[in-house]
Amino acid sequence: MIIQLTNFFLVMTTCSEVVAKYTQEMKRVGVTILELLCEGLGLDPKYCCGGLSDSPLLLAHHYPPCPEPGLTLGAPKHRDPNLVTILLQEKDINALQVFKDGEWLVVEPIPYAFVVNIGLMLQVYTCFSHI
Repeated sequence: MIIQLTNFFLVMTTCSEVVAKYTQEMKRVGVTILELLCEGLGLDPKYCCGGLSDSPLLLAHHYPPCPEPGLTLGAPKHRDPNLVTILLQEKDINALQVFKDGEWLVVEPIPYAFVVNIGLMLQVYTCFSHI
């Protein structure tokens, strides 16, 4: 039993280190994306840096393949409340949908590509005038 607990804590420590490094790198990517978006909108590249972008949130959702997708539960319809959402698409997992012309459309994944969604906070931050 002690060996199993030791292995458990070793795994948890390793996972914590990996998640911490991943979060750090995703923050760096997120800040770069925000700088490029601001520059493209004619704003100072640092317009969204600091304050709202200082504390990134890492969420992990796992949508395993299901033989009957109509029976699965996912996240309810929502607007991303943050500046941007960076979504890693997985192969053969059609978890992302967009609402267009009154209907939900599945976004076919590009395996291992990142999708950047503009969040509500960025829309508010730029007074809805640029996005």
